Amino acid sequence: MPFDFRQLSPVATQENLQASIYEHLTQARQRTLQLFDGVDAQIFRLQANPDFSPVGWHLGHIGFTEGLWLLEQGAGYAPLFPNYRRLFAADGLAKTERQHLPSFAEICDYLSQIRAAVWDYLEVAPLSTQAGLWYWLVQHESQHCETITWVLQLHYLHGQQPATFTLPLTNRDWPATPFNHHPFCATVFAPHPYHAQQYDLYRGWGVSMWLRRARGFG
Repeated sequence: MPFDFRQLSPVATQENLQASIYEHLTQARQRTLQLFDGVDAQIFRLQANPDFSPVGWHLGHIGFTEGLWLLEQGAGYAPLFPNYRRLFAADGLAKTERQHLPSFAEICDYLSQIRAAVWDYLEVAPLSTQAGLWYWLVQHESQHCETITWVLQLHYLHGQQPATFTLPLTNRDWPATPFNHHPFCATVFAPHPYHAQQYDLYRGWGVSMWLRRARGFG
């Protein structure tokens, strides 16, 4: 059966919740960063389609959202990087204006500093009431992994994706989250050329992805 944090929260100790959240957030981030192996600076910043943000924006937005909800809303901290708020907030800039991004290394440093503060807060966070928020952020990161993979595949179809780009992942590589969510990117795109059978699955997911884009996830 799917793991449901609501069944665990009433009886779990603070230490057990901390360990579970740490594991899920860490594994989700490892998988997110693997998506950028072989992605060059142009693809990192470039829109593949006017309806979707660059993959680099999605990476920064993951960190921004984590900092917003855990550090600012949860812990009451001042924003660590107020200069990035307009750039990475979902309602900050139009998608066409999200291409002027910091480098991959700079955004990774941004994510690392946010995550370091998050780990500090995890030590004292009231998880008996906040666990749902923490697990939601695992889900949020996984959702953006889906979009990142979609956009990278659009680049690939346009002939712009580096030949070195691979996704050596299987569905088993992704940890089950409290919402039993397994990112689309883990199974649809193998480290092989685009296959006809994948196209059929991709079209089916396209409906979901376009709805997500309309709601601001793209």
